[in-house]
Amino acid sequence: MLNNKKISIVGSKIQVLAVSGVHVTDIDLAGKTLVPSFRDGRAYFSNFASLVMGAQLLLPPNASAKYIAKTIEMVKQWNTAENRALTGWIFGNSFDDSVITENAS
Repeated sequence: MLNNKKISIVGSKIQVLAVSGVHVTDIDLAGKTLVPSFRDGRAYFSNFASLVMGAQLLLPPNASAKYIAKTIEMVKQWNTAENRALTGWIFGNSFDDSVITENAS
């Protein structure tokens, strides 16, 4: 059920009507699917799988990817046979080179 353009109840028509009362307008989606919108300034929902599979090169307080040596260490720790088997790649996510404290030029 939508309430002020937001999904407020999810379930079968019978379940929704039992909770919502009589003031409901039934909209036929003609075979289409209604899904919530995901908004994230740094990632898109379609990239979610790759975001959770790679090495998490996050900044403090979530991780310590503020230094080049620590970032390399984090990738090495992630580089296990099990993790490589997920994609066949060694990669990291959420790295932000603008905050690296060393002058790497």
